[in-house]
Amino acid sequence: MNNDIKRRLKPAEVAAIWNCSASQVLSLIHSGRLHAINIGTQKRGRYVIDPDEIERFEKGQVTAKPVLRRPRRHKFKQYV
Repeated sequence: MNNDIKRRLKPAEVAAIWNCSASQVLSLIHSGRLHAINIGTQKRGRYVIDPDEIERFEKGQVTAKPVLRRPRRHKFKQYV
């Protein structure tokens, strides 16, 4: 096996490194300031973050695009 492969981190693991909450890391992902890969389904996003992306963010080189989220679907009552 190749030892050069870096392990991708979950938002909770990044939060532990940065001493913040996982929701703060997720808000950075959703705002586009931190690039992550969505490995989840359409209903629920599950993200992993490349260690190189963490280094880029810590250096202040913010160039990631925001994650596009589908708008919520609201149920409307039909009045008869």
